[in-house]
Amino acid sequence: MTKKLPTVSTCIPNYNHSRFLPNVISTVLEQSCPPTELLVIDDGSTDDSIQVLQEYGDRHPIVRLVRNDRNHGVVYTLNRCLELAKGAFVHCLAADDWILPGFYERSLALLAEHPQSDISCTTCVQFEDSTQTTAYPFHPWSLTPRYFTPDELVGVKSNGHIISQTCLIRRSALLEAGGFRPELRWHCDWFLNWVVAFRSGICHVPEPLAVMRLLSTSYSTGTRAWEEQRVVLDHLLHLLKDPQYRDIRPYFSRSGILFSLNDRQAVVRTVLENHELCDSDTRGMVVEMLERAYGRDLGPPRQPASAVQYSSEYLGPKVSRLVDRWKASNRRVVIFGAGDHTANLFQWTTLADALLVGLVDSNPSLHGQWYQGLEITHPDRIKSLRPDVILISSQAYQEAIYQTLRPLEVDGIEIVRLYATTRG
Repeated sequence: MTKKLPTVSTCIPNYNHSRFLPNVISTVLEQSCPPTELLVIDDGSTDDSIQVLQEYGDRHPIVRLVRNDRNHGVVYTLNRCLELAKGAFVHCLAADDWILPGFYERSLALLAEHPQSDISCTTCVQFEDSTQTTAYPFHPWSLTPRYFTPDELVGVKSNGHIISQTCLIRRSALLEAGGFRPELRWHCDWFLNWVVAFRSGICHVPEPLAVMRLLSTSYSTGTRAWEEQRVVLDHLLHLLKDPQYRDIRPYFSRSGILFSLNDRQAVVRTVLENHELCDSDTRGMVVEMLERAYGRDLGPPRQPASAVQYSSEYLGPKVSRLVDRWKASNRRVVIFGAGDHTANLFQWTTLADALLVGLVDSNPSLHGQWYQGLEITHPDRIKSLRPDVILISSQAYQEAIYQTLRPLEVDGIEIVRLYATTRG
């Protein structure tokens, strides 16, 4: 019996983005599983946004236009979206971004399988507007869709990246978490995402199903101004001391999640300049952040999991040397193996910096899925990918895979085994 999918309100705050509205609205309306409503709140635009939105509203019943009485700013408008939304889940989408086919279908299906989760996310593509180029900077957390408990989420190496454009969040959980806090400005959605995720766990779809457009006028550019950033970070760190968030403070500390704020020096400086923030818990969060930034333990000795330790301490330097050599000669690399070993390599080494052109695996259940911007395909596709290098990403099956690939060496393809072997 097919599980009933939750209802969703797609919420788009808009201010003078009429040129982008047709694109973002079309990508929502064309979804295989469209939302219950598409709520667009215009924040006092002076361009022709209202005309564009009214035309869509006339043609599509799910499009609902609401107008602020004047320009109030994006945080106010996000909270108004939350107040007016009718769906059980809310998807806040910037007017200049867009989503890709299958976004709602895959996200809602996973949420239906895990009703304990109040939030889902996918990975994301970055689109640089000035150069019209794309990038895949956000690493998936797994090779297949899955639910992460709060404790599991703490251990996810890529965890700083819950991208708001990719999130479906239960409306009641957003309200319980306090909504979008104006004092957190460009970090208000970041904070809210993690509060909800650390309370309920999170569903993750490891596919790039949304696109983030990078503009010089984006709201988050305010993070570059130290004085403004200091005030925001001060509010954020004090908020974590508030009794309302006592339940998730240990998760913030253990995860080192402050690492994802990008301006780590600003975090440290904010703590040092405010004696109220110099308690042991806050210092612990900063230490965890720095450990993630610099890849080593700065506090009491802790024993990492063996696979993680091996990936970071042994394979890290080895892969780094290989990647540097491949990049120097512009060599095209195919990875053989799409299991946990490959996930560890992406999380703990510089493998993502190589010129990766393919990911193959003999497991047919993985074929057609995406990881690191690469579609997982059958090994018989290797030649069509025209690789210069095949990296075997498996320890248990390394030699068996190598014997299968060995004939390709006569074609000049380099086959790389990461683990020592007694054979040549």
